[in-house]
Amino acid sequence: MRYFIILFLCLLAVSNAQESDTVRAPLPFYVPIIEGQVQNGLVWAWDRYVLQKNYAKISPATIKKNFRDGFTWDDNHWGINFIGHPYQGSYYYNAARSDGYGFYTSYIYSLFGSLTWELFMEQEQPATNDLFTTSYGGTVIGEVLYRMAAHLRSHPNPNWARKIGAFLVSPDASLHWALAEPRGQYPGYVPVEFSVFTGFGYHIVNEYSYNKETESNALEDVWSGRARAWGANLNYGVPGTKVKNPFEQFDVRYHQILDERGTLFGVDIAGTLKNWVFVSEGVNWVDFALKAQYDILYGDFAEMNASAVGLGIKFHQNLSTNWNFELENRLSWLILGTSELYYENALKEQDSTFIGYDRAYQLGTGAKFNLDFDLEWKNRGRFFSESSIYFLRTVPSSVPHYGVEG
Repeated sequence: MRYFIILFLCLLAVSNAQESDTVRAPLPFYVPIIEGQVQNGLVWAWDRYVLQKNYAKISPATIKKNFRDGFTWDDNHWGINFIGHPYQGSYYYNAARSDGYGFYTSYIYSLFGSLTWELFMEQEQPATNDLFTTSYGGTVIGEVLYRMAAHLRSHPNPNWARKIGAFLVSPDASLHWALAEPRGQYPGYVPVEFSVFTGFGYHIVNEYSYNKETESNALEDVWSGRARAWGANLNYGVPGTKVKNPFEQFDVRYHQILDERGTLFGVDIAGTLKNWVFVSEGVNWVDFALKAQYDILYGDFAEMNASAVGLGIKFHQNLSTNWNFELENRLSWLILGTSELYYENALKEQDSTFIGYDRAYQLGTGAKFNLDFDLEWKNRGRFFSESSIYFLRTVPSSVPHYGVEG
């Protein structure tokens, strides 16, 4: 019950916060550091005393061991590493962001919060993939949550639903705004376009695993059939305009596929870091943009993640008073990615005594290519196609003892 009381008091504070767009100077540099370490302490205390996790049983000896052994690739579950850690990182990030610091500075604070967690708050060996996904993924997700909370809060006529929504989207930032006016690079109210879609179609998924020692297929299964699909697109900012600060324009795409054998959902985030816009006739434009991206694909037959930075070009053509056309190409450096098509199933086929491991995915680097086009019938609907191709090559030092390179 006390947790509900605390939540109610937080919501009450947020609802009574001043709806001013006055921007104050950032807080001293050490304030986000303290806030990040308080967050670390609370998470550690929950893991240690409520969940009774062994990795949280730390001591001076475990800290010394972490410094001595250095960083490695850990074997934690995919969902923990590529959904849980970035979400934790978004709290480090938003502590600094809501204290008045910008995108890149807040990333440094997120990196520092993750580094101190890896070295001091666990007895497990520090993990390179955790450090990266917590800081980079936390920054991308954190900036999206921060801006959406500001969008809800700064509406010209915010109601209770918007105020509560802002708190649920970013509790950290909302509590800061409840105590004082916004600080630093506060985005205020920015236009958002939100759309949903549904439909049906046919899908083909091929699960394939190759046994290098026997040069044979350990597992091959073609999963095809009819499927239902639905999703949503969120477009933040004004397209075809110059971006002054990172993520003044970003897109979030959610999609989900359902059939009788399982489900698969994906989230793609792409935010503009810097762009160059050329406008023709006032309505047509070309946008060269450098974008930060974080993608997730998760479900019953595949798990994949991609952290990337890429340069793209988008063309916008006003075909008539009722029709618009957009085409975008983007080539990106895939800094760190993962792929998993149920290697565990393949291993069980070979060895009936196999009991499973936490990590059944490979870690890799490579490239990503996007090709998207959108045909809009104004105020009526649109037809769009979104294609992403990932080229991943395994990081040799990250291969599990049962895995393969390539």
